[in-house]
Amino acid sequence: MTEDEAEIVAALAAQCVWAARSSWDPIMRYGRLFTPGTAGGGYAMIPAWAGKNAYWRAMDSGLLYAEGYTCRPPGIRIRSAWCLDGETVVDPGFSQPGTAYFGVPLRSGYVRAFHDAQRSDDGHDMFRYVFIPPLEWMRPPLDPATDIVAGLGRDIPSRVRDWALTASRPEAPDRKAPAWVLDELLRYPE
Repeated sequence: MTEDEAEIVAALAAQCVWAARSSWDPIMRYGRLFTPGTAGGGYAMIPAWAGKNAYWRAMDSGLLYAEGYTCRPPGIRIRSAWCLDGETVVDPGFSQPGTAYFGVPLRSGYVRAFHDAQRSDDGHDMFRYVFIPPLEWMRPPLDPATDIVAGLGRDIPSRVRDWALTASRPEAPDRKAPAWVLDELLRYPE
């Protein structure tokens, strides 16, 4: 596991604990690490368009849509979406590929259903991401067996995943994961 990969997983784990898990829970629960690949000519530094760009690229090309957390050069960790060609990332959201990707690959039927639910009355495309608050009520229930593409990507330590999904919000003002989380990730075998 690279340092950038460990840092995005640790950052997302901390976000899960601090944000009461809402939209981050499915990503932390089912997320996997993916191999950085190519940029798909998206719009540099406009994170809000990453989901929309990935959706349209996936639907037009037959690639998988994936959503989660990424590390963008020079080390900026943000929510993002991308496409997958097997286990390799095709990132249409940015002009430069990221250095690490942790997320959930979703089947096209599930993503399309959520996209269609977000169309405005005048037909405008309001889609940004699948896992984004406050639209949890609009998202179809996620069935991991039929909506997530299993078997792709690399796993993370179960201890880190369990901490992110079950830890109580800490009293301390520091919104970072405990040091052991990053240590556990960096020691995790490939």
